[in-house]
Amino acid sequence: MQKVSIIIPVHNVAPYIEKSLLSALNQTYNNIEYIVVDDCGTDESISIVETIINNNSDKDIRVIHHPHNRGLSAARNTGIINSTGEYLFFMDSDDTIPPDCIEVHIKAIVENDADFTDANTEVIGGRNIFKKFETKSCITSSDIIEGCFSGQIHMTACNKLYKLSFIKMNNIHFIEGLIHEDIIWLFDIAQCAKRVVMIPDLTYHYYIRGGSITTNVSTGSIIKKYNSWNYILSRVIDIAKNTDNKNLLSSISIWMSKIRFKISARIIALDIDDSIKKKYYKEINSENNKIYSLGLFSMLCSMPYCVFKQIFKPLYIIFTHIKTLRS
Repeated sequence: MQKVSIIIPVHNVAPYIEKSLLSALNQTYNNIEYIVVDDCGTDESISIVETIINNNSDKDIRVIHHPHNRGLSAARNTGIINSTGEYLFFMDSDDTIPPDCIEVHIKAIVENDADFTDANTEVIGGRNIFKKFETKSCITSSDIIEGCFSGQIHMTACNKLYKLSFIKMNNIHFIEGLIHEDIIWLFDIAQCAKRVVMIPDLTYHYYIRGGSITTNVSTGSIIKKYNSWNYILSRVIDIAKNTDNKNLLSSISIWMSKIRFKISARIIALDIDDSIKKKYYKEINSENNKIYSLGLFSMLCSMPYCVFKQIFKPLYIIFTHIKTLRS
């Protein structure tokens, strides 16, 4: 029976970590090691983890302590380095998994000799952003990267089982300091993988909570996200420049247009000097980025800054306010 390493980074998740970790421990698949990475939070998260460990002495649970806070990417990399299983599974410490999660994934990856798996995710507390897999299917070779851009493969690191030898052979790791680090991780995975299996079973519960990295809409947070997106778009352009696959280029163009519009709308709503917002807007919609963009969103981002701001700033503020009221 192959060993699976479940990697769980922990940082200031005291209200959620008990439910999350217990769901991981309550798996029908038995050969699992649990690697909890302490990323130096300021709450009682690790104390809760240690209590759970003491009450589950029959489980293979290790806590690895960072000397200081290094962020999610570094915590996941620490987990990879310290894994001894044949397969890896990433789990965020405020999410949960059903009891048969690992059993479903391991069966699919072994039967199909795949490099990684993907399965259905339930979103709790927000809009469902994941395409639902209706039947089991496989994508192979160059079609895998196209599947990331077209939405066939979910652009998240969690709820996937990876072959550890594949990760190490291709020297794939998370980039520290980057927001939306999952996207670059999946790009690197997809460009190296030979086979991925999509599973129709629901194997992950993803919770959207106010104040998290992904929901934070403060000015500082959005600027950091903007800088990360600039880097991500540059990597996407590199992918586009190095392919003659028309389907892939089309998917990249549509994806880039949506991202440019999303970031542009957030930029104009920032409470900072207008000249800085105008600079950001021009950078994200530079000619270099427009080369690989098409469709309605690309047309909207071709508007002059002042026109785009006049039309979309009020709409973005209203939309954000409604989301806040619903959360």
